[in-house]
Amino acid sequence: MADDTLRCGISAFRTDECGCYYLFPHEHDAIKIKCCFKDVTSHLKSVGVATGGSYRHFSLGEPMTEGQLILYRVGLFDDRLYRDVTVCPHHRYKLGIYFKQNKTCSHPSHSGNGKAYRGITVQESRDVLQSFGVLLPVGTGLCRSCSKKVAPSTIEDTKDLDTTEEEKTETSSCLSIMNIVSKICLCSNLYTS
Repeated sequence: MADDTLRCGISAFRTDECGCYYLFPHEHDAIKIKCCFKDVTSHLKSVGVATGGSYRHFSLGEPMTEGQLILYRVGLFDDRLYRDVTVCPHHRYKLGIYFKQNKTCSHPSHSGNGKAYRGITVQESRDVLQSFGVLLPVGTGLCRSCSKKVAPSTIEDTKDLDTTEEEKTETSSCLSIMNIVSKICLCSNLYTS
């Protein structure tokens, strides 16, 4: 249910309205992303992003926080810039530990309705956004075939193999434009004081 008085920073990147989350009706206030610390390990395992103690094709020095996961799911991959963005309970839980994975593959180049085999990782999500202009939130389903197509390029991308200077410049330009648009959206009084 939408609350007309509640508006969070994450809503600038979403079409659904801010409000309470039905499982936690007592939570009414937006909080800063940097204050979101629920354990996401079980959730990441359930959507096929984490196996055991490691994240598939994504090396982290420390575990991913709930706040980082929410930011990644709206396409904000540099979490250091957005720690003070606010999130309402509706967006916190819908993009966090209660995110629902599609049953079928969501890769933009997939035709048909192949069953989801595993969830897309942070790096793969970023790569798909850069390549296709489509955001697939972390944990979105990929079939086996698309999973094989995406995974090798992700591993090589992290080592900067087979990337020309022209491709690096294009990628850098796209990320710069995305960051500028993100900053414009966030600067329009979406922070709490």
